[in-house]
Formats: sequence, structure tokens, C-alpha cells
Amino acid sequence: MAQIPKTLKKNRKRKPLHSKRSGREGKQFSLFSIPEKSIYEFTRYLSVMIRARIPLLEALEVSGDQTDHHRMRQIVKEITREVKNGKSFASALAKHPQTFDPLYIHLVETGEEAGILGEILGRLAEYMEKRGSLKKKIQKALAYPVFIIGVTILVLVFLLTVIVPTFAEMYADYDAQLPAATSYIIWASNFITGHLIWLIPGFIVSIFICKKLLQRPSIAALKDSFILNIPVMGAFYRKSIITRFCQTLGTLLKNGIGLLHALEISRKSTRNTQVKASIKRMSMAVRQGSSLAKSMIKTGLFPPVIAQMITVGEETAELSSMLLHIAETHQQELDADLDILTSVLEPAMIVVIGLVIGVVIVAMYLPVFEMMNVIQ
Repeated sequence: MAQIPKTLKKNRKRKPLHSKRSGREGKQFSLFSIPEKSIYEFTRYLSVMIRARIPLLEALEVSGDQTDHHRMRQIVKEITREVKNGKSFASALAKHPQTFDPLYIHLVETGEEAGILGEILGRLAEYMEKRGSLKKKIQKALAYPVFIIGVTILVLVFLLTVIVPTFAEMYADYDAQLPAATSYIIWASNFITGHLIWLIPGFIVSIFICKKLLQRPSIAALKDSFILNIPVMGAFYRKSIITRFCQTLGTLLKNGIGLLHALEISRKSTRNTQVKASIKRMSMAVRQGSSLAKSMIKTGLFPPVIAQMITVGEETAELSSMLLHIAETHQQELDADLDILTSVLEPAMIVVIGLVIGVVIVAMYLPVFEMMNVIQ
């Protein structure tokens, strides 16, 4: 692997690569958002061809043809056109901030400047593969409880709209007062069946309103703070954020980006507003002469053990390697935590769905039990 020139390891003043269409930092929501798998495959194909000394324009054309995603193919064609017109590859990428994040663009810029674009793209592909692997594992762990919750809701709706009304008709001539639990279930059933035509569109409108509210900085900050402090899941989410941050910062430093610049790119690459604020405070502290380790401790986001490891990395001039080592060990811990979480959630969710359905069924049979006691 070629060595990165020492001049690239200093903080360089570069002309920022901004897109006029980029109103906010990081990737934005789009109806035509590109799957990460398509971006990864494009990066990997391009890396292989450039390492094989195929000219960039030809490599771009071939990589674009390789993708199955129609929108991704269009974007690659636009990038190829920009490069043909004399733009740098990084500048062409910067016109598509919804597809390529700041880390991707700045690493490509570094690769172009150092003449090691193929190697940089290879490292980017490796980084994206690790990030994608972690994301898939988290999604897989959360898929089961989401599925169970969805099934529970569907079963409840079925019970309240089909089964409970049958019992309600049967109890219509019941002389004695119905048990409180039975009365409540029947009331809920009547409410849902009587307002179902309004509940469905109301639910859709509520989701839309929530999404709009979450775009407000103050609401987004409250949401992000809440997620970080949820018992059990908050600690898990915090560890995944630390893993990604260390992986991102370590990758940037390893590829010649200066620390302050790398922190800024890392800040733009995260969506959590609380983490953004923490990284900004770290950047300001480093700019004022503080070490990275000390600035990390002050944020309260990173555990002391990580700060100690960062201190070792700074003292031995192996900061990038230490950050990547932390990311690797944390990812292994997350994998183990995910296995434990899945093994605990599966039986727990089955118990929950059983309790919910059981409460409804028992509540509807309570009057029958009372009548049997009277007869006896």
C-alpha cells in the first residue's frame, strides 16, 4: 500500500466543497434516496478499476453501467459529465450531498491530491462495508420486536372490531353490572369501530406532523437526548454512536485529513444533534490547545476508558490506529450485545403479546365466570 505524503497529514486550508442544493448538513431525506448497498458497490467497482490503472472517466462509465439502481445510474452519469467538463471527481460528488456524505467527498479529495484515489476508494469501501454490517445487525435485532409489536396491534384490532362486538351483543341483555375490565374493553371496541374511518387518516396525519416537528432543532435535540438516555437501549445506542465516530475519525486521520478538519467532517456525518454538539465542543477545545482525550472527557459522551486509550494514541503518534482499534473492539462488543439482546427480547415479546391478548380474552369472559358462580 502506498504511503500518504507527510504534507497531507497537516491541517490544510482547502476550498470547501459545497453544493448549492445542500441546505443542511449530512444526507437529507429524499424520495429518491440511494440504497447504501448501491453506493458501496459503485465505490468497490471504481476502486478495483482505478487500481488496475483504468482511466477515471472510463472507470466511472463502467461502474455506472454495473449498478442496478436507476437513480444511482443517473447520478454516476451526471458525475461523469462533470469530470469530462474539467471538474475534479470530489467536486462532482459534492453536487450530490444526498448520496455522498462529507466523509466520502473529503476522502476522495485527499485521494485525488495524493494520487492514490484507488487506494482511498478501497478504504472507503471497507469502511462502508463495516458500517453496513453493523447497521444490518442492529436492524436484524430490532426487526423481531417490531414484527411482534405489529402482530400484536393487528390481533388487538381484530379482537376489538370482530370478537368483542359479538360478546357485547351477548351481554346487551345482561341484568347485572358488567365488570370494570369488560366495560372498558367494550367501550374501546365501540370507540374503534365507530371512529375507524377517522382513526386511519388521523394516524397517517399524526405521523406526518411528527416528522415535521422533528425537523425543528429544539424538538430534534429533545428527541436525540431522550434516545441517548433510554435505559438499556440508550447505552446500546450510545455505544453504536461511539463506534461509528471512532471509525469515521480514525479513517479520516489515517488517510491524511488533519484533526480539526476530521472532527468537522465527523460532526457533519452524524445525525444526532446531541452528538453534533459534543463534537463541536471537542473541536473548539482542540483548537484552543486541549488534547483530544481531554476534550472527549468534558463532553460526557465518551467513557473514561476510551479517553485513556486516546491519550495513549496521542502520546505514541498512533491516534488513527487507536481510534480504529477502539471502533473494532466496540463493534465486537456490540455484536455480543446484539446476540444477548435478541435472545432476551424474543421470549419477552412473546410474553408481552400473550399478556395483552390474554387480558382482552379474560376480560370478555369475566361475566360468564360470574354467571357460573351464581348458578353454582
